[in-house]
Amino acid sequence: MSSKVPILSAGGPLIFRQLFEKVSSTYTYLLADSHTKDAVIIDPVLETVERDKKLVGWCNY
Repeated sequence: MSSKVPILSAGGPLIFRQLFEKVSSTYTYLLADSHTKDAVIIDPVLETVERDKKLVGWCNY
């Protein structure tokens, strides 16, 4: 059985951003594929949705 999970290295296809919301002490994560521009936000906080949307737009995902 073969795996299609990419090997993570500098300049690899995976984009990872960790964001912090200090009031709720919550970490939010942005994961994106630099080639396809598909992205997902994990554990967003309502109060910082606009910040997260700006980051996604800024990164062209």
